[in-house]
Amino acid sequence: MAIKDKLTTRLLTTQQIKQIYFEILRNNTDKITKFTNKSVNNAHGYGVSKLFQRGMKDVAVQESIIFPDTATGSDLDAAADLFGVSDRLATIGSSTFVQIKATVATQYIQGVNIFKSTNGIEFDIVGIHTADANGFAYIPVRSIGTGENTNVEAGTITTITPKPTGHSACTNEYMAVGGRDAEDGETFRLRIKNHPNLIAKETLQYILEVIKEFNTDVLRIFNLGLDDDSKLNIGLATVNGAELTDSELSELEENIKDFLALCDVSSFGNILSFKLINITFHEVGSTAGVDFRVDIISSYDVEDVRKNIQIAMTKYLDFRFWDVNDKVEWDNLLSIVKRTQGVRYVPDEYFLPAVDESITRGQLPRIVSFKMRDLDGTLLFDNSSTTLSVYYTND
Repeated sequence: MAIKDKLTTRLLTTQQIKQIYFEILRNNTDKITKFTNKSVNNAHGYGVSKLFQRGMKDVAVQESIIFPDTATGSDLDAAADLFGVSDRLATIGSSTFVQIKATVATQYIQGVNIFKSTNGIEFDIVGIHTADANGFAYIPVRSIGTGENTNVEAGTITTITPKPTGHSACTNEYMAVGGRDAEDGETFRLRIKNHPNLIAKETLQYILEVIKEFNTDVLRIFNLGLDDDSKLNIGLATVNGAELTDSELSELEENIKDFLALCDVSSFGNILSFKLINITFHEVGSTAGVDFRVDIISSYDVEDVRKNIQIAMTKYLDFRFWDVNDKVEWDNLLSIVKRTQGVRYVPDEYFLPAVDESITRGQLPRIVSFKMRDLDGTLLFDNSSTTLSVYYTND
């Protein structure tokens, strides 16, 4: 719908309306020649013009609701309601994931351990998290304060207080986003005008945007085809690879019903034409996993090198950009190890996987088993099939 940049109705003064009234009166009778200030005709003309002016004002108010460019205050709220736009946005804080490096079983507790950025913004942990066998993890955090100033750059959340025993380092690989001030009139007006085109309701992208309104951890969705009940399955991938519970999936389906096209909901309004499920993962390297030998420069810490290799591999398999036609190329994984700072040499003949791996449509690649050995084949690290932590921002 086109939004007009000014009112169609032009507001007139009482004197202008009265002059129009007098002109019409003169054109339809020859018995009135003049209007004096204290005459009955002048008083009648004034009364008519005030009533007409009030009607013009009421029309203008309705136009301001239909055309948000001219609306202010409560009229903007009415315009949002008319267009199906959510209410004015309140002030909120930012959120991100903080990558931590720590010894196994180091615990991070909500309300106890507070992360802090270099510019003083504090972030609390969401839930309780424990460093796994890989020695690193991604911990979801939310700013304690609110407002746009809580959006901090990547690499600035570097301290934690109090520091848990076993903690060695932390950083936010991605910017903390989502913090905003209370929405002002101009921003609210722009959001109303830019409300998504309803024609796009039948696309996967539209459904994804609706889902993200209720669960910001959903990163991507995939068309997985029909199941045995002839119902379309839509697979959900989250920012950290975690699966949604059955109750979370059911709640999500319930929440999005009112925002879908009629063809997506039954005539009873309570049955979707599709089903939300968790995406499944393809284990890179299958049973052997990722297994290689490496010569590490003596001045480098083996644990730091290993963690950097693992993190780089998870970035190579970035869920955000993974195409259904892509494959995991073993030489790319090999190159990651060779390019990692502190690595002197990696023998190709001992590197697994040793072939490219095609990914089944509707799956995403994930590293589960990871073994790093010295040049003699002695294990330096074996994660005992603990799936590597991931985090991919969906802003």
